[in-house]
Amino acid sequence: MNEHLALAKGIIETAGILAPFAFILFHILRQFLFIPVPLVCIAGGVLFGSLFGSILSLVGLMLSCLFFYVLIYQLPTFHEKLSHLKKEMVWRIS
Repeated sequence: MNEHLALAKGIIETAGILAPFAFILFHILRQFLFIPVPLVCIAGGVLFGSLFGSILSLVGLMLSCLFFYVLIYQLPTFHEKLSHLKKEMVWRIS
């Protein structure tokens, strides 16, 4: 496990200024890869430090939400399908 952490830190150190942008992009793509949010936030804290990792995670989460918001209103059929799915889920629960 320590080898993987050392490898990840080495990649972050050599990536330089692009590492935070890659981390934010990973936050945006995280929702499509079905990776849990706490896992990515903890990884940001380990790789960038608690303060900078928290800031990058907040920026990444806000951009992820904004991306989904724009996507849902640019594709009305996708919005209708999600609304229908939500109604079915609520119907099954109640």
